[in-house]
Amino acid sequence: MNAPYPLLLAPLLLPRVWGGCDLTPTTSPKSESLTGRDPAPIGEAWEVHDGVTVRNGRHVGRTLGALLHEDAATLLGPDVDASAGFPLLIKRLSVAAWLSLQVHPDDAQAARFENAPRGKEEAWVILALKDGEAEFILGMREGVTTADLTAAIATPTRWDGLLRRVRARAGAVLHVPPGTVHAIGPGVTLYEVQQNCDITYRFYDWGRLGLDGRPRALQPERALQVTRLDHRPVPRYPTSEEAILLETAHFRTQRHRIRGERRLDTGGRRCHALTCIAGELRVESAAEAVTLRAGESALIPAALGEYDLYGQGVALRTEQP
Repeated sequence: MNAPYPLLLAPLLLPRVWGGCDLTPTTSPKSESLTGRDPAPIGEAWEVHDGVTVRNGRHVGRTLGALLHEDAATLLGPDVDASAGFPLLIKRLSVAAWLSLQVHPDDAQAARFENAPRGKEEAWVILALKDGEAEFILGMREGVTTADLTAAIATPTRWDGLLRRVRARAGAVLHVPPGTVHAIGPGVTLYEVQQNCDITYRFYDWGRLGLDGRPRALQPERALQVTRLDHRPVPRYPTSEEAILLETAHFRTQRHRIRGERRLDTGGRRCHALTCIAGELRVESAAEAVTLRAGESALIPAALGEYDLYGQGVALRTEQP
């Protein structure tokens, strides 16, 4: 891609049976219904992913995947393996109904079961709530056994006594390692960072139909194989304006509360994914400048080096460690 510049991104808006309508800076659009009856609600905005397109500069209309294929070192950095595509997937979710009760594999399990290049570690930052708190399922209660899970698969009414339910407020950070049984409750808008893997094993989907009018597929046997009964994440509430919200083997996310100017630097080694979550920020480099409004994202190529954030707003910055 030669001379790098900040890439303003157009997200992929995806319909979900549990989706809400809070994913654009103004009014979230509706997608066409797969059944031909009612519009399907948007549940996910994929902000940074191989399939998103560039909105500015000489690469306008091109996907990150195409740029990655052309010049991975400029985009991701000289040390990043790009053979399996963009390593991270950054989303915003708008949730109007419970997501399925699900679990994700780790790298070794994804390779063994699916011949996939990576598993799925993820984390959430709660951006907004319909009410003062939202409910999440995060792991199993103390003392739950594999036999208990097997019985619940056969008799879904048994799930209620096994699940660990956690309430969290806006601003909470929740880390969800592979093997953690989890579900997101209604009334929440959140930022999600994950390994770029879409492998989900569902235990249970609350008896509902998918957008096509049919029950969604379940994978209870595989889910049972990857579940870690000892995983019980707890919400954290970082307060610092420059807080490192989370840091794992696969990603690092920091919050920047800008009042004026803040200089950042990729160091030429790792790209920065920026998502504005409040206010309005201008991203300026020697090459080009872009404006980020709340709900918009940009990718800073690794080769760009120094750049500045101006304005009054809050950004989340994610990079590989």
